[in-house]
Amino acid sequence: MSLLKRTKYLIDPQVQWAIGRRIIFHWAIFACFLLVINASVLVFLASGAKPIEDDINAAVLSQVPALVLLICCLPFFVFDTIKLTHRIAGPMFRLRVGIDELINKSRAEPLRLRRDDMWKYVGDEFNGLANQYQALSQRNRELEQELRSLRHESLASAGRRD
Repeated sequence: MSLLKRTKYLIDPQVQWAIGRRIIFHWAIFACFLLVINASVLVFLASGAKPIEDDINAAVLSQVPALVLLICCLPFFVFDTIKLTHRIAGPMFRLRVGIDELINKSRAEPLRLRRDDMWKYVGDEFNGLANQYQALSQRNRELEQELRSLRHESLASAGRRD
C-alpha cells in the first residue's frame, strides 16, 4: 500500500467537479433558506414597533454575519469534498491505467490502493485478473509456438516423403 502523498489536485476532474458543483449548489440552497428564515423570523418578531421597511432592512442587515460565516465555510466544504473524492476517483483512475496497460502492453503493474481509499477489493480483484490474463497470454504464446513447430515438422516430413 502506497503511503505517498497525492501529486494531483484532481484525479478525475469531470467526476470531482461534478460533485463539487453539487456541494456548492446544496450549500447555496441551504444558505438562502437559512437567511430567508432568519430574516423572516426577525421581521415577524419586530413587527409593529416601526414601519415594515425598517424591520425588513434591520432583519436583512442582521444576516450579514451569518452570510460571512457561510461564505467562509464554503471553501472548506469544497476542499473536504475534493479530498473525499480522491478516495473514490483515485482507485478508479489507477484501475483505468491498469486496464489500459493490460490492453496495450499485455502486462500491468499490480494495483496498489492507499490505506484510506474506497473500493479496496477492486485492487485485489484486478491483480488476480491481471495475473490470470498474463498467465493465459503466456500459455497462448507457448501453444502458438508449439503449433508453429508442429506445422514446421509436418511440412518438413511431408517434403522428405516426396
